Amino acid sequence: MKLKYFGTAAAEGVPALFCKCDLCQEARKKKGRDIRTRSQSLIDDQLLIDFPGDSYLHFLKEDYNLADIEHLIITHGHSDHFYPEDLVMRMSGYSNSLDTKLTVYGNERVASFYQRVFDLEGRMDEDRLVFQLVHPFETFEAGCYHITPLLADHDKKETCLIYQILDG
Repeated sequence: MKLKYFGTAAAEGVPALFCKCDLCQEARKKKGRDIRTRSQSLIDDQLLIDFPGDSYLHFLKEDYNLADIEHLIITHGHSDHFYPEDLVMRMSGYSNSLDTKLTVYGNERVASFYQRVFDLEGRMDEDRLVFQLVHPFETFEAGCYHITPLLADHDKKETCLIYQILDG
């Protein structure tokens, strides 16, 4: 498997929006490798892990074709890992000439955030975008991958997940 990390920072990023600490000041000055965006990864140019608000920046900077991604797994509902408002841009009227459907996989909280965004939009385009609820320890298939959600100890108010991903 080929794993690309697009972002490795926590929710605030580096430099943080409102921070004046030495680390953030230095990152602002140096730029380049010292800038850290929010968590997102891509496996084999096919399987996307997490969808933060920085996804648009990652798409531009890393020069991969987001329209061709068919599977997106979400670890948990915090906005630095899941920003569903940008998924609306996959629907007709916002994007054209799509020939793939994106399946988003996540827990109950991710499902509720996903549904809220499309309720606010007032429509859903299931030819282009669908959601699949996943549960800890229940393996599912996404393309050529066998994925098993495992429990992550991150937020007591949510069933946070990490994933075991096998490609055969």
